[in-house]
This record gives sequence, structure tokens and C-alpha cells, in this order.
Amino acid sequence: SIRAIVSFLIPESTLLMLRCNEAEKILGKKITSDDDMLKAAKELKNMGAEWVMLRGGQLADGRLTALLYGEGTKHFFTSYNIQGWKKHGVGSALSAAITTRLGMGDDVPTAIRNAHEYVHSRVVYAVSDEKQSLRAKDIYNEFISIVAEFYQKEHSVAFYADKLNITTRYLSQVTDKTVGISPKQVISNYLINEAKMLLDNSRLTIQEISDKLGFSSQTMFCKFFKAQEKHTPTEYRR
Repeated sequence: SIRAIVSFLIPESTLLMLRCNEAEKILGKKITSDDDMLKAAKELKNMGAEWVMLRGGQLADGRLTALLYGEGTKHFFTSYNIQGWKKHGVGSALSAAITTRLGMGDDVPTAIRNAHEYVHSRVVYAVSDEKQSLRAKDIYNEFISIVAEFYQKEHSVAFYADKLNITTRYLSQVTDKTVGISPKQVISNYLINEAKMLLDNSRLTIQEISDKLGFSSQTMFCKFFKAQEKHTPTEYRR
């Protein structure tokens, strides 16, 4: 039962791995945004788990997200290859890879990162029929993961290129080759998706959403939203 899981299993967990739909049942609330994932992970950690990994957060069109939370760490892993991650056995392969890395002496964050990279490149993309090079795919997915981590503070392409240790020009080539749009539009799409999630599923004011998404003012947020969606946040919420 859920009560037994909360009382006996979670407090003994060094690493608690759950799908978002499983976390929803335990916590009795919906997980519909990256912010919801973070709040859910905090609640689960407060129940006694040392580390929490939430998987399977399909929170926006074409994007599948996982979150590792604990010990002052929050790291989002994001992929656009939903078909690959939902292939039968991928979850078990990830768990086995994590166990192997922990057995080799990795700490939890390092084990998760190494296992995720291994499964992502060796298993997930083994079922992909996309024609981009693995290098471009890996850079693109790492770009999205970094956006997921920093979108509330940083909106500039230069920041993300620097994090990836590549030039803005090369990042533009990667996103154009992978999804056919500029890195600036990738960031804008991410912000718009998160803005819509908050407008649809929270009682936050427009000003609070603007602050949460890292805009310098409500005016700038509304201008950005209207440029992307052809109507204001208030009109969208109606």
C-alpha cells in the first residue's frame, strides 16, 4: 500500500527512482511541469529518501524529462526521443547501469549521469531512425538538459553555448540540423511551454510567473509571450 511505501520503503532509500505517475499516486497531486517535478522530489526527499530520481515527465510536446534531486543537487535530463525511452526494457537497462556505476565507486550524481549517458547513446538511439549524427544529437539533448536547469535565470544563447564549451555558431548549426530552428527559438519554446503550464495549472499572478521565468519585468514577459503566441498571457488564461 501507499502508506507502507511512505512509512517503510522511502525512509530506507539511498536512491528512490519513480515514474512521475507513480509519484503522483504517492503524493496525491498532479505533476504537470518541471517546477511540479522539483516540488514532488523535495517532498519525497523530506519523507526520508537520500536521493530522488523522477522519470517519465512528458511535460511538453515532444519532450521527456527526468530529474535527480538531493544533497544540494538538482539536475534535469531531457530527451526528445520519446519512442526510444519508452521502449520495453529501457527502464531496467537504466537501473542496471546505475547499479553497475555505483558498484564501480561512483557517487550517486556521477552514477546517474554516466548511466544516463550510456543508455541514452547505446540503447535509446538504437531505435531512432533519425539521420542526424550521434554527436549532434548528444549536444542537442545536453543543450535541452541545461536549458531545463537554468531557464529560470538565463535566456541567452551565449550562456548555453559556454556551458557546452562550444561557440554560438556551432550551437546554431546543431539545432538547425537536429530540429530545424535556432537555439534562441529552442529557448523561447521552452519558456513558452513552461509559461503555459503555469498559466493553465497554477494560481500565480502574471507578475509572479514573469519573475519565476526570469524576466526583468512583467512588461518584458508579456511582450515576449505576445510575440510568440499572438496574444497576451491574460488573454491566454481566459
